[in-house]
This record gives sequence, structure tokens and C-alpha cells, in this order.
Amino acid sequence: MGQTVYVEVGASSVNTFSVDIPSGADTTSGYYLSYEVSAEEGGGFTGTGWYLDVDYNPFYGMGITKPQEVVDLYNSSGNNLNSVFSTWVERAGEVNVSDFCNALMHGQAYTNGCITMAN
Repeated sequence: MGQTVYVEVGASSVNTFSVDIPSGADTTSGYYLSYEVSAEEGGGFTGTGWYLDVDYNPFYGMGITKPQEVVDLYNSSGNNLNSVFSTWVERAGEVNVSDFCNALMHGQAYTNGCITMAN
């Protein structure tokens, strides 16, 4: 463990050929979340925790309520959380994923470099 991992979170996909993009606007595919796999202090989304007590967190609907359960899932899934992030939108819905990421963007997680916009 002890490795920071970056995961792109695509909250939705857009076919730019089928929508009008207003002048001065850009499209994005989502966010990048970085995390440190640990149940100890400093673990979670770049040392700010896993936010397991926040509605619609990435582990929503998976029965994961403790940091050690995140670590166990990581270890049993080939040292990644692909199964979490690849199904997050299906489990929580686009608006809820976006709201969760937006909340991270306006707090310590952003300040710590845990979340950035994907280009």
C-alpha cells in the first residue's frame, strides 16, 4: 500500500456532435480522484478520509461502512478499485455522483489535491 492512485470518474458521457456547446463553454468527462489505500489516518481520498458517512460516496450501495473494508476490497480486487468506480454512476445516479464530487471540490479534498477536473 502507500501508493497514491488516480482514478477518472466519468459522471456522464456526451456526444459533442449531438449537442450545441455555447460560446465560451467547455465539456468535461468528469473528475480525477486520487486516493491512498489505508484504513489509518492519511488514508482515503488524499489523506482526507473515505467519506463513508457522506451520502452517495463511491462505495454507496456496496455495504462498505468502514475504512478497513475499503482496504480489503482493494486487496481482493487486484489492487484496484475499478469495480467501485466503474459502477458508481449506476448505483448512485449521475446527479448524486456529480453532487458528491462537487462537494469534494469545495473542501479540504480539493485543497489537498484529491480531486481535479478531467479534461
